[in-house]
Amino acid sequence: MKTLRWGILGAAQFAQEQMAPAIHAAKGAELVALATSHPDKAAPFQAFAPQLAMHSSYEALLADPDVDAVYIPLPNHLHVEWTLKALKAGKHVLCEKPMAMQAQDYERLISARDTTGLLAAEAFMIVHHPQWIRAREIVQSGSLGRLR
Repeated sequence: MKTLRWGILGAAQFAQEQMAPAIHAAKGAELVALATSHPDKAAPFQAFAPQLAMHSSYEALLADPDVDAVYIPLPNHLHVEWTLKALKAGKHVLCEKPMAMQAQDYERLISARDTTGLLAAEAFMIVHHPQWIRAREIVQSGSLGRLR
């Protein structure tokens, strides 16, 4: 299995505390790059990924040939712009929610995804979380009674 090499656009606290360690620990994945204009924010990431390549701009990370996919934890109003740029740069995208705030922006993202053939996904795990899958199974089984 080929290792998917990840980069992160920005040193957001959630990325630092949750997503970056999860990406780095995932089987078949490796965190290889971080883009931040504040080098001091990189230290917590480098604590668990000391080989991490540092980029001073998002554009530089997207141009890095050693990055296959990007995680985008930027402020909401930047999600569409940077998802489109990442797809155009040939990177798969996992974007924090909401991926877009307007319906027409989703159309643009779907079109870019289809044109590039790359994966573009919103980090919305609720419907896939085991507890919600189990809750749905319980309701559908009828063991709680008739749904009204």
